[in-house]
Formats: sequence, structure tokens, C-alpha cells
Amino acid sequence: MAMRLGSLHGPHALLAQALGLILVFVGERLIGEPGSLRWALSGLGAGLCLLSFLVLALAWLRSADQARRVEGLASLLSLVVLFALGLYALSSDLWQAAAGRGLSWQAAAWPILLVAGFVPFLFLQWSLASMGRGRGIEHNRIRASVGAGLSLGFFVCTLFLVNAVVDRKDVYFDLSYSRTSAPSESSLEMVGGLDSDLELLLFFPDTNQVLEEARGYFDALVKAGSRLKMRTVDRALEPDLAEEHRVARTGTVVLVRDGNSQKIELGEKLKRAKVKLRKLDDLFQTALLKLTTDRQAVYMLTGHEERGAKKREGDLRPRLSLLKKYFESKNLSVKPLGAMEGLTETVPSDATLVVWAGPRKRLVPGELQALETYLAGGGRMLIMLDPESGALPSAELLASLGLVFEPVKLAHPRYFVPFTKTRADMTSIVTNKFSSHAATGFVNKYSRDLAIVFPSTGSLSKVEGSKQRVHFLVRSRENSWADADGDLQRGPNEALREFSLAAAVQKKIESSDKQPVKEGDAPILVDDEMRVVVFADADVFADPFLFFPGGNHHLLADVLKWLMGRRRIGGATTREEDVPVLHSRDENVFWFYGTVFFVPLGILGLGFATRWGRGRSRRRSP
Repeated sequence: MAMRLGSLHGPHALLAQALGLILVFVGERLIGEPGSLRWALSGLGAGLCLLSFLVLALAWLRSADQARRVEGLASLLSLVVLFALGLYALSSDLWQAAAGRGLSWQAAAWPILLVAGFVPFLFLQWSLASMGRGRGIEHNRIRASVGAGLSLGFFVCTLFLVNAVVDRKDVYFDLSYSRTSAPSESSLEMVGGLDSDLELLLFFPDTNQVLEEARGYFDALVKAGSRLKMRTVDRALEPDLAEEHRVARTGTVVLVRDGNSQKIELGEKLKRAKVKLRKLDDLFQTALLKLTTDRQAVYMLTGHEERGAKKREGDLRPRLSLLKKYFESKNLSVKPLGAMEGLTETVPSDATLVVWAGPRKRLVPGELQALETYLAGGGRMLIMLDPESGALPSAELLASLGLVFEPVKLAHPRYFVPFTKTRADMTSIVTNKFSSHAATGFVNKYSRDLAIVFPSTGSLSKVEGSKQRVHFLVRSRENSWADADGDLQRGPNEALREFSLAAAVQKKIESSDKQPVKEGDAPILVDDEMRVVVFADADVFADPFLFFPGGNHHLLADVLKWLMGRRRIGGATTREEDVPVLHSRDENVFWFYGTVFFVPLGILGLGFATRWGRGRSRRRSP
């Protein structure tokens, strides 16, 4: 009778306990937020675990002899699981809400007790089921099974302890990918187009690890440019040359052209030089531009509540300080331009580029005419718009360019970046759909590996009947929609389609249309053509997104190269810096549960299956 009670009630108790733990997990981990659903699931799960213990305790009271010992052990293990759930309740937000404080050691103890109680209980019931009815209870076999379960449980618990120690004892090892960047196509073209000699002085000793890493990069540049010469200089043996170029440290690269010089300090220790070696192409291009181009001006329009490099009180929009630094790294000075600076009359003659970023107010009288005159004379302009500001601030200028701005945020159900892990992320769309145009040369070539994030974008369209040469550069992914009602759900009147996110406008300037340039002024034109690029999102080059893993800064380099000329602004550079691996919210859920549950359960199931087969084969053999 005792054996019958154990064999009948044990599987039921195990099933109730397992189901109860699953319900507690769903309520506490998947739902988590206080509410009736969480209370219902967690309470039902805890009730099933309590019921499992009561069934086993009753079987223990009604059994005798060997069966009583087995039922008592099962009851004890079930009680351990209950105790673990109690400790969890004391360490969770349930107790914090009631008592106003949490308990730290309970948070580490409850998962250990849970594993140490449930896994041996599972092994015990598995061993009982394998004995069959009428053969009696093999107590030694039961004890061995429980011991194996405890061993496995304690092994799993060591992972909790190791994780806690690692969290407290944070030790950093640099195992990152390390490689010196190679010369980019734009750097090779800049070196190949030099119109005067350029000398590279590498201030390193003859044997140096940093020199060996960097030599391959500079050798490739020397092969690409007939006017580029390179030699290695030992600072200790040639102190006069080091003093002439103000080289105070070994590990410095000096670029010399027409008596002027620029320095790149790499350092002589490889461990410290790794970061700079990964972006050596960027550093070289910046230094070369300072030597080969005159310092010209980029004007950023002000006075219409535009985005700026500095934070303005009451304006919560991301700043453009990194965009300003990017211009300065290309040997361009960044200046404000508004009514106070004379925009109501004319655009300064040294304006290489005019930037208008996220205006909220319209141009005042005279400013529109000044910009149109500037563009008619072959000016260059970069316009970035905010959907939140509406179409009115830019409508007149865009109409003269043959464009219409639709200030309705676009959304996509799949291609977006999960910044906040909410449905609002669907408006942070990503795309890798580019047109074949000089303003998207690099990103279009590597579109399979690069994606542009548009955190809050509207769309652009061409004015019907306009004779302007408009070329749409970037398009959204298929199945995007304009979320007119802002509910983040596609309505019946919100069609799925592609939208144009950026446009290039160009116009050949006849000689009679050119504005006269005063003697001594810097030339405005790269060639005789007006060029304008318009983006339907001002966030695309804002601080949080310009160097976001993807292609935003590469797109900026392409656009500026087309607007201002390759030799003046450079181009996309190569970097060997580590890029974070990003997953969508669905992918994160898959990887979490896959590694925590499915993989371990699969390995455990495979072990049970192979072990079960070997045991049955031995019993059948004569």
C-alpha cells in the first residue's frame, strides 16, 4: 500500500510543483508590474506548490517502512522549494512595498534553495517511476538519485555564486579586436591628387611595435601618391629636426607641406596606441585637410529656434555639437548666421556651406531672398527638418527648390531601433535603401552592411510640375506608414509604402547668373552648380545618432563630399573600432530564453534519453 501511494501521488505532486513554479515565473518575470494579473498567477503558482507539499506530507503520514523514508525525503525537498518561494517574496518588490525595504542576502539565497530542492525531487520521482510496480523500493538507488540531483543542483548554484563574485569584483581584460585601419578610398584619392610635395616624418626608433603596425598604412599611401615621401626619424639622433617641428615625444607622425606641418601623436607603447591605430585613417585625413585646404566657413542659420551645438533652455531636442566638431575636424570654421549677422541682406561671400537645422519659425523678410540669391549664384545648403515643427517654417524655401515636406512621423512594424523598448520605438526607423547618386556613393556601395537610423522623420515629395532637378537619395523600407493619428497602429487610411527621406537638388549656373566675387574673397563655388540636400529628419545627424552603430556618419561624409567637393571635405574614412552587437526586442527575448532554458533543457533531455536507453539495454541482456 505504501508503494502504491508513493507511485501514484509522486508524479501528481511533481506536476503540480512544476506548474506552480512556471506560473510564479510568468507572474513575476514576464508580467512583473503590480496588478491583479500578477497577483493571480503568482498566487496560483504558490498555491500549487503548497498543494504539492500537502499531498506529499499526507502520503508520508500514511506510509510505513521504506516507503515512509522515501515519502519523507520527498516532503522535505518540497518544503525546501516552499521555503525558497518565501525568501523570494521577502526579497522582491512585494515585501519592499509593504515594509519599505528589501533584504539583500535573501535575493541570493532563494534561487539556490529552489534549485537544491526541485532538481533532487525531480530525480527522486524519476527513479521511482523507473522501478515499476510490485518490485519494492530500492532505497539505495533512491538515495543515489537524490545525491546526483543535489550534485547537479549545487553545480548550477555555483554559477549564481560566480556571477555574484564577478559582479562585485569587476576585473577588466582587453580582449577586443585590434587592427590598424587601412587607407580609405577618399584618403588615397586625396594623396593621389596632391599638387605639391608632402613629406611624412615618423619619429620612432628603428624597432618599435607601433611603427610596425602603422608602417603598412603609410606604405599604401606612398604607393598611391607620387608626391608623398616618407622617412623614419630617431628623435634622439636628430634633435634639431624634432625641435623644428616641436616633437616632444617619440611616437609622433608629422606631415610637412610647403613649410607648414601637422602632427599625429600615436605614442610609442602599443597598448596605449591601439585606439588611435584603429582610427588612423580618420586622423591622417584630418591632418591632411588642414595642410591642403584653406580654412573656410560653414554658416548655421539662427534666429528661428533651430537646433544648435549648445543646449538652449526649454529645448529638449538633441543638440548638434558633434556635427559642429565634425565640420571643425575638416578644417572648417563654424559661424552663426541670422538677422544680427546680416542675413536679411546677403549671405557672406566666404560661405562654403549654409546649414539650416530644425527651424520652428519662418524666415523673416529679406532672409528668404538672401538665401535664394545665394543659391542662384551656385551656393551650397544642407537642410534638416523636424516633423514636430510642421511644414510652415520651411515651406517657402522648399517650394523654390521644388520640394514639399510632409511633417507626419513615419513608422515601421519591423525595421526600427528599440531605444526605449516600447511601441514608440517604431518611429525610430532604419533603412539601407539608397539611390545611385554622387551624394550616396559610399553608403550605396556598402548598403548591405550599413543602415541609417532616422529617429523621428517625416517625408519629402516633389512639387507637381516643378522643373527643378530633384533626386531622392534615401527611401524608407517597404511597409512603412505615415502615422497621422499618432497611435502607433496603422489605420485604414494609412497605406503601407516607401517614403522619400532625403533629396538632392542641383542646378547648373550660367555664367551670367553667377554672383560677382570681390577680390580677396575666398571662392564660393566648387564648380558652376547650385547644390542642396534636404533631410526630412533633423535628428539624423544629432549627437545621439551621428555616430550610432550604423551608417549615419558615413552618409554625412557622402553628402558633404558632394556638396563641398571631395578634396575640400574629404570622405568616408575606415575605422577598425569595435561595434556593439545590437538585437531587436524579439531577438533579445529569443537569445535570453534560448540560453537560459532551452539549451540547458535540451542537453539535460539528451542526457536522460541516452542514460535511459543504456539502462533498459542492460536489464534486457541475459
